[in-house]
Amino acid sequence: MPRDTTRRKRGTGEALRIGVVGAGISGLTFAAAMRRLSPATNVELYERDESATSRRQGYSLGLKGDAGLTVKTLDLYDLLAKEAITITNFVICDQRGARLLEYLRREG
Repeated sequence: MPRDTTRRKRGTGEALRIGVVGAGISGLTFAAAMRRLSPATNVELYERDESATSRRQGYSLGLKGDAGLTVKTLDLYDLLAKEAITITNFVICDQRGARLLEYLRREG
């Protein structure tokens, strides 16, 4: 069981209040981490879209280095590992389709 690391407002007994703007990967991960590691902290999540299907979504989650440790701490590793795909090539474009960055793995 994780220890409660609840932060308190200075000079009061009130639990810290945190507003998270955006329910994307980062916002949801932060809110989940706060709920698990500091359950008494009041975390409010704000999102502009009415639902996850309100508009097209384009995102991915890349984990390297110690990022896997965070996912394991949140007990999400096995769930994510079932859906994981190793990316060997990628291209990042601007809104007009112009290539900004690309990585193409060379065979051989």
